Amino acid sequence: MKRVKSVLTLAMAVLLASSLLCLPALAETVLLEKAGGDGIFLSDLEWKSWYMFQSSSDNPDSPYAPSFDVQENGITPITISGISYAKGLRYHPDELQAGNDYSWCDIVYDVGSLGKTRFYAVVGKDSVGAHNGNIQFQVIGDGNVILESPILGPMESYVMDCDITGISEITLRANDGGDGITDDSCAWADAQVYSTNRSIPQRTAEELADGVYISDLEWKSWTMFGPSSSDNAESPYAPSVDTEENGTPIVIGGVHYPKGLRTHPDNPAAEGEQGIADFVYDIGGLYYTRFRAVVGKDSVGSVGHNIQFQVFGDGELLYETPVLDARVGHAIDVDVTGIQELTLRASDGGDGIPDDSCAWGNPRLTDIDEDAAAAAAEPEPEPAPETPEEPEQPEEPAPSPAADPVEPSVAPEPPASEPADDGGLPGGAIAAIIIGVIVVVAVVVALVIKKKKK
Repeated sequence: MKRVKSVLTLAMAVLLASSLLCLPALAETVLLEKAGGDGIFLSDLEWKSWYMFQSSSDNPDSPYAPSFDVQENGITPITISGISYAKGLRYHPDELQAGNDYSWCDIVYDVGSLGKTRFYAVVGKDSVGAHNGNIQFQVIGDGNVILESPILGPMESYVMDCDITGISEITLRANDGGDGITDDSCAWADAQVYSTNRSIPQRTAEELADGVYISDLEWKSWTMFGPSSSDNAESPYAPSVDTEENGTPIVIGGVHYPKGLRTHPDNPAAEGEQGIADFVYDIGGLYYTRFRAVVGKDSVGSVGHNIQFQVFGDGELLYETPVLDARVGHAIDVDVTGIQELTLRASDGGDGIPDDSCAWGNPRLTDIDEDAAAAAAEPEPEPAPETPEEPEQPEEPAPSPAADPVEPSVAPEPPASEPADDGGLPGGAIAAIIIGVIVVVAVVVALVIKKKKK
Protein backbone atom coordinates (compact mmCIF):
# COMPACT_ATOMS: atom_id res chain seq x y z
CA MET A 1 0.00 0.00 0.00
CA LYS A 2 2.85 2.36 0.90
CA ARG A 3 4.47 1.64 -2.48
CA VAL A 4 1.19 2.44 -4.36
CA LYS A 5 0.89 5.76 -2.53
CA SER A 6 4.45 6.67 -3.49
CA VAL A 7 3.84 5.89 -7.17
CA LEU A 8 0.63 7.98 -7.22
CA THR A 9 2.39 10.91 -5.55
CA LEU A 10 5.22 10.79 -8.10
CA ALA A 11 2.76 10.67 -11.03
CA MET A 12 0.82 13.69 -9.75
CA ALA A 13 4.06 15.68 -9.39
CA VAL A 14 5.11 14.84 -12.96
CA LEU A 15 1.65 15.80 -14.31
CA LEU A 16 1.68 19.13 -12.46
CA ALA A 17 5.17 19.98 -13.72
CA SER A 18 4.18 19.12 -17.31
CA SER A 19 1.08 21.34 -17.18
CA LEU A 20 3.08 24.27 -15.85
CA LEU A 21 5.62 23.90 -18.63
CA CYS A 22 2.83 23.99 -21.24
CA LEU A 23 1.25 27.25 -20.04
CA PRO A 24 3.47 29.70 -21.99
CA ALA A 25 2.89 27.83 -25.26
CA LEU A 26 -0.89 27.84 -24.76
CA ALA A 27 -0.92 31.58 -24.03
CA GLU A 28 1.10 32.31 -27.17
CA THR A 29 -1.28 30.20 -29.30
CA VAL A 30 -4.31 32.12 -28.01
CA LEU A 31 -2.59 35.43 -28.75
CA LEU A 32 -1.80 34.43 -32.34
CA GLU A 33 -5.36 33.25 -32.94
CA LYS A 34 -6.73 36.57 -31.74
CA ALA A 35 -4.25 38.60 -33.74
CA GLY A 36 -5.49 37.52 -37.16
CA GLY A 37 -5.85 34.82 -39.75
CA ASP A 38 -3.59 32.54 -41.76
CA GLY A 39 -2.16 35.15 -44.13
CA ILE A 40 1.54 35.57 -44.94
CA PHE A 41 2.64 39.14 -45.69
CA LEU A 42 4.70 39.36 -48.87
CA SER A 43 6.87 42.08 -47.31
CA ASP A 44 8.08 39.41 -44.87
CA LEU A 45 9.23 37.14 -47.72
CA GLU A 46 12.18 37.26 -50.12
CA TRP A 47 11.06 38.40 -53.57
CA LYS A 48 12.21 36.53 -56.64
CA SER A 49 12.86 39.72 -58.65
CA TRP A 50 11.75 43.31 -59.11
CA TYR A 51 11.82 46.05 -61.74
CA MET A 52 11.12 49.76 -61.20
CA PHE A 53 12.23 53.27 -62.13
CA GLN A 54 15.70 53.07 -63.78
CA SER A 55 16.45 50.00 -61.63
CA SER A 56 16.08 46.24 -61.33
CA SER A 57 17.14 43.37 -59.08
CA ASP A 58 19.47 42.22 -61.87
CA ASN A 59 21.65 45.31 -61.35
CA PRO A 60 23.38 45.50 -57.94
CA ASP A 61 24.28 49.15 -58.69
CA SER A 62 20.67 50.23 -59.29
CA PRO A 63 20.05 53.78 -58.06
CA TYR A 64 16.60 52.89 -56.69
CA ALA A 65 14.83 49.93 -55.14
CA PRO A 66 11.37 49.07 -53.82
CA SER A 67 10.75 49.49 -50.11
CA PHE A 68 8.74 47.31 -47.80
CA ASP A 69 6.47 48.45 -44.92
CA VAL A 70 7.54 52.10 -45.38
CA GLN A 71 7.51 54.75 -48.08
CA GLU A 72 10.59 55.74 -50.08
CA ASN A 73 12.00 57.91 -47.29
CA GLY A 74 12.38 54.76 -45.18
CA ILE A 75 10.56 56.30 -42.21
CA THR A 76 6.86 57.01 -42.73
CA PRO A 77 4.40 54.12 -43.03
CA ILE A 78 2.75 53.30 -46.33
CA THR A 79 -0.22 55.65 -46.72
CA ILE A 80 -2.90 55.27 -49.41
CA SER A 81 -5.86 57.63 -49.68
CA GLY A 82 -5.04 59.07 -46.26
CA ILE A 83 -4.92 55.69 -44.52
CA SER A 84 -1.68 54.38 -43.01
CA TYR A 85 -0.80 50.68 -43.23
CA ALA A 86 1.75 48.76 -41.18
CA LYS A 87 2.64 46.28 -43.94
CA GLY A 88 3.13 46.59 -47.69
CA LEU A 89 5.33 47.14 -50.76
CA ARG A 90 6.20 50.49 -52.39
CA TYR A 91 7.78 51.25 -55.79
CA HIS A 92 7.49 53.48 -58.92
CA PRO A 93 6.88 52.74 -62.65
CA ASP A 94 9.81 53.15 -65.02
CA GLU A 95 10.02 55.62 -67.87
CA LEU A 96 8.14 54.68 -71.03
CA GLN A 97 10.19 52.31 -73.16
CA ALA A 98 10.08 52.34 -76.96
CA GLY A 99 7.44 49.99 -78.36
CA ASN A 100 5.36 49.91 -75.12
CA ASP A 101 1.93 51.45 -74.62
CA TYR A 102 2.61 52.28 -70.98
CA SER A 103 5.37 52.11 -68.36
CA TRP A 104 5.27 49.81 -65.38
CA CYS A 105 7.02 48.32 -62.32
CA ASP A 106 6.95 44.71 -61.12
CA ILE A 107 7.65 42.67 -57.99
CA VAL A 108 7.70 38.88 -58.46
CA TYR A 109 7.23 36.19 -55.78
CA ASP A 110 7.36 32.39 -55.79
CA VAL A 111 4.25 31.33 -53.84
CA GLY A 112 3.69 27.75 -54.98
CA SER A 113 5.26 26.20 -51.89
CA LEU A 114 3.25 28.35 -49.45
CA GLY A 115 0.00 26.41 -49.89
CA LYS A 116 -2.20 29.54 -49.99
CA THR A 117 -5.24 29.99 -52.24
CA ARG A 118 -5.93 33.74 -52.26
CA PHE A 119 -4.11 37.06 -52.67
CA TYR A 120 -5.15 40.33 -50.96
CA ALA A 121 -3.92 43.95 -50.98
CA VAL A 122 -5.16 47.54 -50.92
CA VAL A 123 -3.57 49.46 -53.81
CA GLY A 124 -3.17 53.09 -54.82
CA LYS A 125 -0.74 55.96 -54.93
CA ASP A 126 1.11 56.50 -51.68
CA SER A 127 1.24 59.92 -50.02
CA VAL A 128 4.47 60.76 -51.88
CA GLY A 129 2.77 60.25 -55.24
CA ALA A 130 -0.73 61.47 -54.37
CA HIS A 131 -0.43 64.88 -56.07
CA ASN A 132 -1.60 64.28 -59.63
CA GLY A 133 -1.79 61.65 -62.36
CA ASN A 134 -3.34 58.19 -62.48
CA ILE A 135 -2.20 54.65 -61.70
CA GLN A 136 -3.39 51.09 -62.40
CA PHE A 137 -2.58 47.69 -60.84
CA GLN A 138 -2.56 44.07 -62.02
CA VAL A 139 -2.11 40.70 -60.31
CA ILE A 140 -0.42 38.32 -62.81
CA GLY A 141 -0.30 34.60 -62.03
CA ASP A 142 2.11 32.41 -64.00
CA GLY A 143 2.07 35.00 -66.80
CA ASN A 144 -1.71 35.56 -66.97
CA VAL A 145 -3.60 38.59 -65.63
CA ILE A 146 -5.80 37.36 -62.78
CA LEU A 147 -7.16 40.70 -61.57
CA GLU A 148 -6.88 44.30 -62.76
CA SER A 149 -7.90 47.44 -60.91
CA PRO A 150 -9.66 50.38 -62.53
CA ILE A 151 -7.51 53.39 -63.33
CA LEU A 152 -7.18 55.19 -59.99
CA GLY A 153 -6.74 58.90 -59.26
CA PRO A 154 -4.22 60.35 -56.77
CA MET A 155 -6.42 59.86 -53.68
CA GLU A 156 -8.26 56.68 -54.66
CA SER A 157 -7.71 53.13 -53.42
CA TYR A 158 -8.89 49.71 -54.53
CA VAL A 159 -9.06 46.29 -52.82
CA MET A 160 -7.41 43.45 -54.75
CA ASP A 161 -8.68 40.05 -53.55
CA CYS A 162 -8.41 37.11 -55.93
CA ASP A 163 -8.04 33.32 -56.21
CA ILE A 164 -4.46 32.07 -56.72
CA THR A 165 -5.13 28.34 -56.30
CA GLY A 166 -2.44 26.37 -58.12
CA ILE A 167 -0.40 29.48 -58.98
CA SER A 168 3.37 29.14 -58.60
CA GLU A 169 4.53 32.69 -59.40
CA ILE A 170 2.68 35.96 -58.90
CA THR A 171 3.71 39.32 -60.32
CA LEU A 172 2.46 42.55 -58.75
CA ARG A 173 2.44 45.16 -61.51
CA ALA A 174 1.65 48.88 -61.41
CA ASN A 175 1.43 50.90 -64.64
CA ASP A 176 1.24 54.61 -65.29
CA GLY A 177 -2.50 54.67 -66.06
CA GLY A 178 -1.83 56.05 -69.53
CA ASP A 179 -0.81 59.59 -68.51
CA GLY A 180 2.91 59.28 -67.76
CA ILE A 181 4.84 58.45 -64.63
CA THR A 182 4.93 61.85 -62.88
CA ASP A 183 4.15 61.43 -59.15
CA ASP A 184 3.44 57.71 -59.66
CA SER A 185 5.00 56.45 -56.42
CA CYS A 186 2.52 53.74 -55.40
CA ALA A 187 2.00 50.82 -53.03
CA TRP A 188 0.39 47.47 -52.27
CA ALA A 189 -0.76 47.81 -48.65
CA ASP A 190 -1.19 44.70 -46.47
CA ALA A 191 -0.20 42.54 -49.49
CA GLN A 192 -0.55 38.90 -48.43
CA VAL A 193 -1.40 35.38 -49.54
CA TYR A 194 -3.92 33.49 -47.40
CA SER A 195 -6.45 30.66 -47.48
CA THR A 196 -9.24 31.22 -44.95
CA ASN A 197 -8.84 34.50 -43.07
CA ARG A 198 -6.64 37.51 -43.80
CA SER A 199 -4.04 38.42 -41.21
CA ILE A 200 -4.16 41.74 -39.43
CA PRO A 201 -0.83 43.60 -39.33
CA GLN A 202 0.43 44.03 -35.78
CA ARG A 203 2.16 46.92 -34.15
CA THR A 204 4.41 45.61 -31.42
CA ALA A 205 4.36 46.81 -27.84
CA GLU A 206 7.62 48.72 -27.53
CA GLU A 207 10.03 48.06 -24.72
CA LEU A 208 9.64 51.34 -22.86
CA ALA A 209 12.94 51.84 -21.06
CA ASP A 210 11.86 55.21 -19.71
CA GLY A 211 8.13 55.08 -20.30
CA VAL A 212 4.84 53.44 -19.38
CA TYR A 213 1.70 52.39 -21.25
CA ILE A 214 -1.39 54.29 -20.13
CA SER A 215 -3.39 51.06 -20.21
CA ASP A 216 -1.09 49.67 -17.49
CA LEU A 217 -1.96 52.56 -15.11
CA GLU A 218 -4.97 53.00 -12.86
CA TRP A 219 -7.26 55.70 -14.24
CA LYS A 220 -8.60 58.44 -11.99
CA SER A 221 -12.01 58.39 -13.69
CA TRP A 222 -13.81 57.70 -16.98
CA THR A 223 -17.08 58.52 -18.72
CA MET A 224 -18.61 56.92 -21.83
CA PHE A 225 -21.82 55.78 -23.54
CA GLY A 226 -24.71 54.74 -21.40
CA PRO A 227 -24.55 57.08 -19.66
CA SER A 228 -21.80 55.26 -17.80
CA SER A 229 -19.00 56.47 -15.58
CA SER A 230 -16.54 55.30 -12.98
CA ASP A 231 -18.70 57.06 -10.36
CA ASN A 232 -21.51 54.56 -10.96
CA ALA A 233 -20.79 51.03 -9.80
CA GLU A 234 -23.82 49.78 -11.78
CA SER A 235 -22.94 51.40 -15.12
CA PRO A 236 -24.35 49.41 -18.07
CA TYR A 237 -21.10 49.81 -20.03
CA ALA A 238 -17.41 50.28 -19.30
CA PRO A 239 -14.21 50.93 -21.27
CA SER A 240 -11.97 47.99 -22.08
CA VAL A 241 -8.21 47.75 -21.66
CA ASP A 242 -5.96 46.25 -24.40
CA THR A 243 -9.00 44.77 -26.23
CA GLU A 244 -12.11 45.87 -28.07
CA GLU A 245 -15.51 45.47 -26.43
CA ASN A 246 -15.90 41.88 -27.66
CA GLY A 247 -12.50 40.85 -26.29
CA THR A 248 -10.66 40.85 -29.65
CA PRO A 249 -7.46 42.86 -30.17
CA ILE A 250 -7.71 46.62 -30.77
CA VAL A 251 -7.60 47.35 -34.53
CA ILE A 252 -7.34 50.92 -35.84
CA GLY A 253 -7.05 51.63 -39.57
CA GLY A 254 -6.51 47.93 -40.24
CA VAL A 255 -3.63 47.65 -37.76
CA HIS A 256 -3.68 45.60 -34.55
CA TYR A 257 -2.34 47.34 -31.44
CA PRO A 258 -1.48 45.07 -28.48
CA LYS A 259 -1.88 47.89 -25.95
CA GLY A 260 -4.68 50.42 -25.74
CA LEU A 261 -7.94 51.81 -24.41
CA ARG A 262 -11.31 51.31 -26.07
CA THR A 263 -14.40 53.45 -25.43
CA HIS A 264 -17.52 55.01 -27.04
CA PRO A 265 -18.80 58.62 -26.84
CA ASP A 266 -22.06 59.25 -24.99
CA ASN A 267 -25.10 61.03 -26.39
CA PRO A 268 -24.63 64.83 -26.55
CA ALA A 269 -25.53 66.59 -23.31
CA ALA A 270 -27.37 69.37 -25.18
CA GLU A 271 -28.41 70.29 -28.71
CA GLY A 272 -25.48 71.50 -30.79
CA GLU A 273 -22.90 69.78 -28.57
CA GLN A 274 -20.90 66.63 -29.29
CA GLY A 275 -21.04 63.35 -27.44
CA ILE A 276 -17.80 62.61 -25.62
CA ALA A 277 -15.94 59.85 -23.78
CA ASP A 278 -13.12 60.69 -21.37
CA PHE A 279 -10.28 58.93 -19.58
CA VAL A 280 -8.60 60.91 -16.77
CA TYR A 281 -5.20 60.02 -15.29
CA ASP A 282 -3.03 61.54 -12.55
CA ILE A 283 0.47 61.68 -14.05
CA GLY A 284 2.10 64.44 -11.97
CA GLY A 285 4.35 62.11 -10.00
CA LEU A 286 5.64 60.26 -13.09
CA TYR A 287 7.68 63.14 -14.63
CA TYR A 288 7.19 62.11 -18.28
CA THR A 289 7.32 64.78 -20.98
CA ARG A 290 5.64 63.16 -24.05
CA PHE A 291 2.32 61.45 -24.69
CA ARG A 292 2.06 59.30 -27.84
CA ALA A 293 -0.73 57.18 -29.34
CA VAL A 294 -2.49 56.20 -32.57
CA VAL A 295 -6.21 56.97 -32.46
CA GLY A 296 -9.26 56.17 -34.56
CA LYS A 297 -12.33 54.03 -34.77
CA ASP A 298 -11.77 50.40 -33.87
CA SER A 299 -12.95 47.51 -36.02
CA VAL A 300 -16.32 47.43 -34.22
CA GLY A 301 -16.96 51.09 -35.08
CA SER A 302 -15.42 51.23 -38.55
CA VAL A 303 -18.75 51.14 -40.39
CA GLY A 304 -19.49 54.81 -40.90
CA HIS A 305 -19.56 58.27 -39.34
CA ASN A 306 -16.62 60.29 -38.07
CA ILE A 307 -14.66 60.65 -34.83
CA GLN A 308 -12.31 63.18 -33.26
CA PHE A 309 -9.81 63.07 -30.39
CA GLN A 310 -8.44 65.64 -27.94
CA VAL A 311 -5.73 65.63 -25.28
CA PHE A 312 -6.15 67.94 -22.27
CA GLY A 313 -3.58 68.78 -19.62
CA ASP A 314 -4.83 70.27 -16.35
CA GLY A 315 -7.99 71.34 -18.16
CA GLU A 316 -6.28 73.03 -21.13
CA LEU A 317 -6.43 71.66 -24.68
CA LEU A 318 -2.97 70.39 -25.70
CA TYR A 319 -3.81 68.62 -28.97
CA GLU A 320 -6.78 68.03 -31.28
CA THR A 321 -6.91 65.68 -34.25
CA PRO A 322 -8.71 66.44 -37.47
CA VAL A 323 -12.14 64.87 -37.85
CA LEU A 324 -11.32 61.28 -38.87
CA ASP A 325 -13.38 58.94 -41.01
CA ALA A 326 -14.05 55.34 -40.12
CA ARG A 327 -10.85 53.77 -41.50
CA VAL A 328 -8.19 56.34 -40.62
CA GLY A 329 -5.59 56.00 -37.89
CA HIS A 330 -3.97 59.24 -36.66
CA ALA A 331 -0.70 59.50 -34.71
CA ILE A 332 -0.52 61.81 -31.67
CA ASP A 333 2.71 63.11 -30.15
CA VAL A 334 2.27 65.91 -27.61
CA ASP A 335 4.33 67.58 -24.88
CA VAL A 336 2.99 66.91 -21.36
CA THR A 337 5.87 68.36 -19.33
CA GLY A 338 4.67 69.47 -15.90
CA ILE A 339 1.12 68.20 -16.42
CA GLN A 340 -0.58 66.81 -13.32
CA GLU A 341 -3.90 65.57 -14.75
CA LEU A 342 -4.17 64.13 -18.27
CA THR A 343 -7.57 63.80 -20.00
CA LEU A 344 -7.97 61.72 -23.16
CA ARG A 345 -11.22 62.63 -24.95
CA ALA A 346 -13.01 61.13 -27.94
CA SER A 347 -15.92 63.07 -29.47
CA ASP A 348 -18.48 62.14 -32.12
CA GLY A 349 -16.95 64.26 -34.90
CA GLY A 350 -20.13 66.32 -35.28
CA ASP A 351 -22.27 63.67 -37.00
CA GLY A 352 -23.70 61.75 -34.03
CA ILE A 353 -22.50 58.72 -32.13
CA PRO A 354 -23.68 55.69 -34.20
CA ASP A 355 -20.81 53.22 -34.77
CA ASP A 356 -18.44 55.47 -32.78
CA SER A 357 -16.65 52.68 -30.89
CA CYS A 358 -13.07 53.95 -30.91
CA ALA A 359 -9.67 53.42 -29.36
CA TRP A 360 -6.30 54.80 -28.32
CA GLY A 361 -3.69 52.42 -29.77
CA ASN A 362 -0.40 51.92 -27.88
CA PRO A 363 -0.98 55.03 -25.70
CA ARG A 364 2.19 55.73 -23.74
CA LEU A 365 4.05 58.28 -21.65
CA THR A 366 7.75 58.56 -22.52
CA ASP A 367 10.88 60.72 -22.21
CA ILE A 368 11.18 61.15 -18.48
CA ASP A 369 12.38 64.50 -17.12
CA GLU A 370 15.38 63.11 -15.24
CA ASP A 371 16.22 66.38 -13.49
CA ALA A 372 12.69 66.77 -12.11
CA ALA A 373 12.54 63.12 -11.07
CA ALA A 374 15.94 63.34 -9.36
CA ALA A 375 14.98 66.53 -7.55
CA ALA A 376 11.78 64.92 -6.31
CA ALA A 377 13.72 61.88 -5.10
CA GLU A 378 16.14 63.92 -2.95
CA PRO A 379 15.12 63.93 0.73
CA GLU A 380 14.19 67.29 2.15
CA PRO A 381 16.83 68.62 4.56
CA GLU A 382 15.87 68.24 8.20
CA PRO A 383 15.30 71.54 10.01
CA ALA A 384 18.10 72.55 12.39
CA PRO A 385 17.19 71.90 16.04
CA GLU A 386 16.17 74.99 17.94
CA THR A 387 18.55 76.07 20.75
CA PRO A 388 16.61 75.91 24.01
CA GLU A 389 16.46 79.11 25.92
CA GLU A 390 18.19 79.04 29.28
CA PRO A 391 15.71 79.35 32.13
CA GLU A 392 15.88 82.57 34.08
CA GLN A 393 17.62 82.15 37.42
CA PRO A 394 15.44 83.23 40.33
CA GLU A 395 16.83 86.12 42.31
CA GLU A 396 18.10 85.23 45.76
CA PRO A 397 16.11 86.95 48.45
CA ALA A 398 17.99 89.54 50.37
CA PRO A 399 18.73 88.50 53.99
CA SER A 400 16.50 89.99 56.63
CA PRO A 401 18.54 92.28 58.87
CA ALA A 402 16.44 91.38 61.87
CA ALA A 403 16.90 87.67 61.67
CA ASP A 404 19.38 85.94 63.94
CA PRO A 405 22.01 83.73 62.27
CA VAL A 406 20.88 80.12 62.10
CA GLU A 407 23.29 77.32 62.86
CA PRO A 408 23.47 74.77 59.98
CA SER A 409 21.61 71.62 60.84
CA VAL A 410 23.59 68.36 61.07
CA ALA A 411 22.07 65.30 59.35
CA PRO A 412 21.59 62.38 61.80
CA GLU A 413 23.75 59.33 61.19
CA PRO A 414 21.89 56.33 59.59
CA PRO A 415 21.14 53.47 62.00
CA ALA A 416 23.42 50.45 61.81
CA SER A 417 21.98 47.61 59.74
CA GLU A 418 20.75 44.65 61.71
CA PRO A 419 22.22 41.19 60.93
CA ALA A 420 20.01 38.71 59.05
CA ASP A 421 18.12 36.16 61.10
CA ASP A 422 20.18 32.96 60.40
CA GLY A 423 19.68 31.13 63.69
CA GLY A 424 22.64 32.88 65.32
CA LEU A 425 25.17 31.25 62.93
CA PRO A 426 27.75 33.52 61.35
CA GLY A 427 28.05 33.60 57.50
CA GLY A 428 31.29 31.47 57.49
CA ALA A 429 29.59 28.67 59.45
CA ILE A 430 26.70 28.45 56.94
CA ALA A 431 29.17 28.08 54.05
CA ALA A 432 31.04 25.29 55.90
CA ILE A 433 27.81 23.33 56.46
CA ILE A 434 26.89 23.52 52.73
CA ILE A 435 30.34 22.27 51.69
CA GLY A 436 30.10 19.41 54.16
CA VAL A 437 26.74 18.29 52.78
CA ILE A 438 28.16 18.23 49.25
CA VAL A 439 31.14 16.11 50.35
CA VAL A 440 28.87 13.57 52.11
CA VAL A 441 26.64 13.21 49.04
CA ALA A 442 29.70 12.63 46.82
CA VAL A 443 31.04 9.90 49.14
CA VAL A 444 27.67 8.10 49.23
CA VAL A 445 27.42 8.12 45.41
CA ALA A 446 30.96 6.71 45.13
CA LEU A 447 30.17 3.84 47.54
CA VAL A 448 27.01 2.93 45.65
CA ILE A 449 28.86 2.76 42.33
CA LYS A 450 31.64 0.61 43.85
CA LYS A 451 29.07 -1.75 45.30
CA LYS A 452 27.39 -2.26 41.93
CA LYS A 453 30.70 -3.03 40.32
CA LYS A 454 31.23 -5.86 42.82
